[in-house]
Amino acid sequence: MSDISNKTLAILVGVAIVVSLLGILSIGKGGVTYMTGRGSSGAGPVSFNATSEVSIKVAGSIDWGNGRVNATSTSATLDSNAGTVTGGSWTPITQYITVENDGTVNISVDVNANGDNNANGLIGGTSPGFQMKGVATESSSCVTLATDYTSVPNSTETPFAICDILQYANNADTFNVAAKVVIPSDAATGARNATITFSATEV
Repeated sequence: MSDISNKTLAILVGVAIVVSLLGILSIGKGGVTYMTGRGSSGAGPVSFNATSEVSIKVAGSIDWGNGRVNATSTSATLDSNAGTVTGGSWTPITQYITVENDGTVNISVDVNANGDNNANGLIGGTSPGFQMKGVATESSSCVTLATDYTSVPNSTETPFAICDILQYANNADTFNVAAKVVIPSDAATGARNATITFSATEV
């Protein structure tokens, strides 16, 4: 088994897909005219068009920095939710990516990584792992949140649904995303970076 040195694993925030529908407010003008000696009336319509907006805000990153697989281990496991590192010299961290629904409708949120950055493409070696899961931060913000670690698909694979319904109310519109990676002892040395895309769809 070989030591892995100067390996940087950083999960960088991807650009969220944002669909915006602009609202239009128009108020018609009308008036009442009066003529001497007789009564009259006029119409004064008031109208408006209320539209919805689909939008998410993504913040934060997960970065374990430099480390190596221990000489006595076949792999190292780094977990940003548990704040643990086993089988390696990376510094344990507790870090999250935060996803917020800042639109005006409920949305579903899907996840995938850029390029070929699933576990095999990002890490390589024998039985690598690259997974993410949702971590609740506000009560009832997500109707069904994927709280078990799930493999991150690359850009050509089907995204996985991390939240089926993320609500838009200010006190229930946010959740965190944690990451876990498994680095085999035979993975190539060097920096690793993945950009995660969170896709929002109105539901």
